[in-house]
Amino acid sequence: MKIFVFKRSDCWVLNSTEDWTLEAVMDDVARTDHPSPGERELKKGVMFDRLVNKASGESGVSLYAASLDSYVDGARKGSAQAAIAAAGISLSGQAPRLPNEQILKLMNQGIQSNPDDGVFLSLFYCDEGEYGNDKACIDPQKSMATLDSAALRGSTHALLRLGEVYETGTVVAADLPRAMACYREASKTELKWSPAAVERLLVRGVVMDSSIECIGAGGTQ
Repeated sequence: MKIFVFKRSDCWVLNSTEDWTLEAVMDDVARTDHPSPGERELKKGVMFDRLVNKASGESGVSLYAASLDSYVDGARKGSAQAAIAAAGISLSGQAPRLPNEQILKLMNQGIQSNPDDGVFLSLFYCDEGEYGNDKACIDPQKSMATLDSAALRGSTHALLRLGEVYETGTVVAADLPRAMACYREASKTELKWSPAAVERLLVRGVVMDSSIECIGAGGTQ
């Protein structure tokens, strides 16, 4: 979109032109912010996503698709954040659904930068994006290995998810002592959910045993 600005003196004359195209905005961002590889495409995808709120339903579909394309392009150029954004918007049902193999590739790219995204990947190994089903986990070994790896890299979210999995037995067989170990480890840095989880297990009669580790011998790796 180009905006033509007129000024009136004796008659109306063209005073200036303004380029309002998205590409022009992103070019300006690239010049001023010195973005890292793929960041320009990531920001472009975010802008398409935000424009959906101002668009009609039919236009919204096209904007979501454009957002996905931008995120995928950003991931291809090296942005881990764009990779996770692409996987997320594809699985949301708002944008076209990418093949599972491509989604896995994007998620694995994303967790290299942010281990917390390992929780997202571990869930995908279980349900492949088919939410709301009570089916057994499709690939429990990969799901648990992903959580273990993320936790070892410092993800408190992964520790909490491991505790939940061992407590409920939804992915592997329930193991309450190990769930306690995971929650206790998470409580060293996370003070909102983990203390309550520890207390919940204590009420159930689970004993704290320092010899049991959340991740260690006898685990899933």
